[in-house]
Amino acid sequence: MYKPQLKDGTPYDQVVSGLQKMVRRGMEREALVLGETLFENNFGGALARRLMSIAVEDIGLANPQLVAQVYSVCSGWIIAKK
Repeated sequence: MYKPQLKDGTPYDQVVSGLQKMVRRGMEREALVLGETLFENNFGGALARRLMSIAVEDIGLANPQLVAQVYSVCSGWIIAKK
């Protein structure tokens, strides 16, 4: 069974899981490094979709304006890449 991997062989799902954990724990720098890693390994679209999910699930009602901003930026990036 095929499982997506980064160029260095790291499983994609581990990096995405780590990204979400770092956001939940408020570890911005670590989340940024993981997001950058995904982007550099050609998972930019997946990163954009995941950031929208993280914003809704983990930030949600605490800051609705941020959710709208994340959605706008990420959906704009996805549309621009098509």
